[in-house]
Order: sequence, then C-alpha cells, then structure tokens
Amino acid sequence: MQKKLGDVSEIAVVNGEKGLADAVSIAPVAGSKNMPILLSSKNEGIKRYGQFIKDEKIAKSYVIGGKSAINEDVAKELPNATRLGGVNRNETNAIIIDQFYKSEELNNIYVAKDGMTKENDLIDALAVGAVAAKENAVVVIGGANINEKQAQVLSTKKTKMLTKVGGNGNEGIFNKVKSILKK
Repeated sequence: MQKKLGDVSEIAVVNGEKGLADAVSIAPVAGSKNMPILLSSKNEGIKRYGQFIKDEKIAKSYVIGGKSAINEDVAKELPNATRLGGVNRNETNAIIIDQFYKSEELNNIYVAKDGMTKENDLIDALAVGAVAAKENAVVVIGGANINEKQAQVLSTKKTKMLTKVGGNGNEGIFNKVKSILKK
C-alpha cells in the first residue's frame, strides 16, 4: 500500500463491517488529501495497520462515526485521533463537510441516497466520491430528508453546481439542499 500512495501523513478509520456510509462521506476528503481509509474490525480494531501507521509516521487520524461504530479503545490506539461522528450517518456527513470544507464556495455538491432504506443505495454516493475529490466538491447523503446539522452546514455554502446522483428516490433531499443553499 505504501508504495502506491506515496507520502501519507493522515488516515481515516471507518467501521469495516457497517461503515460504508461513513466511508462515502470521508471519501472526497481522503481522495484530495492522499489519505487512506482504513477499515476497523470488530475483533481486531486496527491491529493489522499498526506497522503501516508506524512506518508512515502517521501524524493525524480521523475516526469516522460514533462510538458504536468505532469504540474508544480503537480511537486511543491511533495517533492524534479526532472523532468525526454524529448521532447518525447524516449528521456524520455534515460534521465532515463542516470540518474539511471551510470555504463558503464549493465547486459542486453531489446529492445521493444515504442507504438507510437499502444499503445498496449507497453505491451512487460511493461512485461519485472520486470525482468529488478532484473538484473540491462534497457528497451529501440523505433519505427522505436531510438532518438539521446538514441543513445548518449547507446554509453557509454556495455552489456553482448541484448534482443529483443516481436514479429516483432522492428528489426530496435534492430539492431541500437546493432550497437551503446560501444565495
């Protein structure tokens, strides 16, 4: 992994079993910052990455998701760890946007389903993550609506483009995002 990534100083850690929504939210950041996303396992945490973390002299870690997704024992093993996790996947999404996208202006906001109804619905958000990384863009995930934290964060943003990703089912959140963006 090290040879392919080049210089790495930060990592993101998500739940390796049920953390796909969290991985989708951090993917654009990870892609733009050359930050690997490591998968924590229920039984072994991040033990399999110990040598990588040591060899790369990782200086900063982001624990993505709440304590039920990644417990405190795992977080304590990580160098200079910051937890970015809300009460659910949508709030975690908002916290990530707020943490890494300080500028008012975004080039694009991709709106995709959050996978709460069907986990497979996250595939659209996953597919657009690499594109978002190259564009200084975010991926906003939602279900029937976006949550209050997402609305709060997005109300401070402007964008040149707003893109609905995937088939039917996210028109409601797309229209909600469109209505709350800073004019």
